[in-house]
Amino acid sequence: MASLNRPGGNLTGVTSLSAELVAKRLELLHELVPAANTIALLVDPTNPEIESVLRRTLIAAHTLGVELRAFHANSELDFDTLLRP
Repeated sequence: MASLNRPGGNLTGVTSLSAELVAKRLELLHELVPAANTIALLVDPTNPEIESVLRRTLIAAHTLGVELRAFHANSELDFDTLLRP
Protein backbone atom coordinates (compact mmCIF):
# COMPACT_ATOMS: atom_id res chain seq x y z
CA MET A 1 0.00 0.00 0.00
CA ALA A 2 1.38 3.38 -0.98
CA SER A 3 1.83 5.95 1.75
CA LEU A 4 3.86 9.08 2.42
CA ASN A 5 6.49 6.88 4.06
CA ARG A 6 6.53 4.42 1.13
CA PRO A 7 5.19 6.19 -1.95
CA GLY A 8 5.51 3.18 -4.24
CA GLY A 9 6.19 5.39 -7.26
CA ASN A 10 7.80 8.70 -8.01
CA LEU A 11 9.77 10.46 -5.33
CA THR A 12 9.20 14.19 -4.89
CA GLY A 13 10.65 16.56 -2.38
CA VAL A 14 13.05 19.45 -2.51
CA THR A 15 11.27 22.77 -2.89
CA SER A 16 14.22 25.13 -2.84
CA LEU A 17 17.62 24.79 -4.43
CA SER A 18 20.68 26.78 -3.61
CA ALA A 19 23.73 26.40 -5.79
CA GLU A 20 25.90 25.47 -2.80
CA LEU A 21 23.74 22.53 -1.68
CA VAL A 22 22.49 21.12 -4.94
CA ALA A 23 25.22 18.49 -5.38
CA LYS A 24 24.69 17.15 -1.86
CA ARG A 25 20.91 17.01 -2.33
CA LEU A 26 21.31 15.10 -5.57
CA GLU A 27 23.73 12.70 -3.86
CA LEU A 28 21.22 12.08 -1.05
CA LEU A 29 18.42 11.50 -3.56
CA HIS A 30 20.63 9.02 -5.40
CA GLU A 31 21.31 7.18 -2.12
CA LEU A 32 17.57 6.99 -1.42
CA VAL A 33 16.75 5.68 -4.90
CA PRO A 34 19.92 4.04 -6.22
CA ALA A 35 18.09 2.33 -9.10
CA ALA A 36 17.00 5.67 -10.57
CA ASN A 37 19.05 6.41 -13.67
CA THR A 38 17.17 9.58 -14.64
CA ILE A 39 16.34 12.45 -12.29
CA ALA A 40 14.08 15.36 -13.18
CA LEU A 41 14.64 18.87 -11.89
CA LEU A 42 11.90 21.48 -12.02
CA VAL A 43 13.35 24.99 -12.09
CA ASP A 44 12.07 28.53 -12.29
CA PRO A 45 13.86 30.16 -15.24
CA THR A 46 13.40 33.61 -13.66
CA ASN A 47 15.52 32.63 -10.64
CA PRO A 48 18.76 34.64 -10.86
CA GLU A 49 20.78 31.67 -9.50
CA ILE A 50 19.41 29.14 -12.00
CA GLU A 51 22.47 28.96 -14.25
CA SER A 52 24.74 28.19 -11.31
CA VAL A 53 22.26 25.65 -9.90
CA LEU A 54 21.92 23.87 -13.25
CA ARG A 55 25.67 23.83 -13.86
CA ARG A 56 26.42 22.33 -10.44
CA THR A 57 23.54 19.87 -10.72
CA LEU A 58 24.73 18.65 -14.12
CA ILE A 59 28.25 18.13 -12.78
CA ALA A 60 26.91 16.21 -9.77
CA ALA A 61 24.63 14.08 -11.98
CA HIS A 62 27.54 13.22 -14.27
CA THR A 63 29.67 12.25 -11.26
CA LEU A 64 26.88 9.97 -9.99
CA GLY A 65 26.26 8.47 -13.43
CA VAL A 66 22.65 9.62 -13.70
CA GLU A 67 20.87 11.57 -16.42
CA LEU A 68 19.45 14.91 -15.37
CA ARG A 69 16.41 16.36 -17.12
CA ALA A 70 15.67 19.98 -16.27
CA PHE A 71 12.19 21.37 -16.84
CA HIS A 72 11.45 25.08 -16.70
CA ALA A 73 8.25 26.45 -15.21
CA ASN A 74 7.34 29.64 -13.40
CA SER A 75 3.53 29.60 -13.60
CA GLU A 76 0.64 27.14 -13.54
CA LEU A 77 0.30 27.45 -17.30
CA ASP A 78 3.81 26.07 -17.71
CA PHE A 79 2.81 22.92 -15.82
CA ASP A 80 0.09 22.17 -18.37
CA THR A 81 2.69 22.29 -21.14
CA LEU A 82 5.11 20.07 -19.22
CA LEU A 83 2.49 17.43 -18.48
CA ARG A 84 1.41 16.94 -22.10
CA PRO A 85 2.84 13.81 -23.73
